[in-house]
Amino acid sequence: MESQKKNRKPLIALLVVALIGIIGGTFAYFTDTTTFENIFKLGKYETTTTETFTSPKDWTPGTTTPKTVTVQNTGNVDVAVRVSIEQSWTKKDNGGNLPNLKFKTDTKLADPAGTEDIAHINFSSGDNWQQSGNYWYYKTKLTAGASTEAFIDSVTFNKDFLVGKTCKTVKDGGAESPECTSYNMDYSEASYKLVIKVETVQFDAYKTIWPEASEVTIS
Repeated sequence: MESQKKNRKPLIALLVVALIGIIGGTFAYFTDTTTFENIFKLGKYETTTTETFTSPKDWTPGTTTPKTVTVQNTGNVDVAVRVSIEQSWTKKDNGGNLPNLKFKTDTKLADPAGTEDIAHINFSSGDNWQQSGNYWYYKTKLTAGASTEAFIDSVTFNKDFLVGKTCKTVKDGGAESPECTSYNMDYSEASYKLVIKVETVQFDAYKTIWPEASEVTIS
């Protein structure tokens, strides 16, 4: 009888170990996974530039031609705006470029070192545009639906610029011949080109994208 009792203890111990193994293995398979699906829809970035201009065919000194350029934020992302300009004169039939849009007030003849513009840009009378370097910045951010004031109002062919010639008769022995002095006759039938370049960028990045704007505050 005593030998049979001694053999029961190891069997009970083995059963307990086996049970613990089963319980441990069962808990190891409990898992939990949760998924959150989040959609981020970007704002609409869109701007529209509007120009009002009719090219004149008979531009003469003293003539003013209306020209306006405005920018509207047609999206819903706040926008910063800047503008630059380029000007050039070309002889008729693409015969080459003409002097640098200036003339001296004493002679009124084309002169690269002159002080008066042949074509004078009439900038907007408002105070919302600020020049810095080669750019003009709109000082107010454009929110959704907002528009800038006009950048310029018109362009005037300076009334003091001389176009024409004077002649006098010169005698050489018994012969007479005209001697003429021309006043910028190369500008007859010439073409003046004004290029306005408009740039826009999302408002909160304008100083990063336009480092030249460090001296300008747009608010």
